[in-house]
Amino acid sequence: MTSRIVPLLAHRLSRFTVISGIGWTLDFTVTLCAVWAGAAVMTANGIGALCGVSFVFFAAQRQVFRRMRGGQLRLLASYLCYQAVAILAASGLIGVAADALMPAAAALSSLAGDWLAPDLLPPIRVSAAAVAKALVTPLTLYSNFLFMGWLLEGKVSLR
Repeated sequence: MTSRIVPLLAHRLSRFTVISGIGWTLDFTVTLCAVWAGAAVMTANGIGALCGVSFVFFAAQRQVFRRMRGGQLRLLASYLCYQAVAILAASGLIGVAADALMPAAAALSSLAGDWLAPDLLPPIRVSAAAVAKALVTPLTLYSNFLFMGWLLEGKVSLR
């Protein structure tokens, strides 16, 4: 039994990861554009994440999860309530991590500026935000997979 469960989980998680990767790319792009435009990292991440998770909800419910519980509107409302809390927590974590990474980003930017034209380098805030978001992503990806399994199927199903 266990030998069949692991490949099923890996298959579902890999499909969810591909869909989430597309959503994350949307999220990442919107977030960094907002930071570049002057928004605070936490606010920018909230805006970008809302775009990404909305895409993931609709795509994954059809491509990854089998049985839907309840009406579409109720599911979406539940998912958005969960994401409001999850995005707020992740945005706070990303904001703290970006602040902590600022000295390293400044040092790398200075070093890279010796070899590249300074106008080709992203602002230090954008670089720190990008690294911070990348560090937090695995945690948010897996927690979203678990929550969507529970929401759409009533449990975290391996099949």
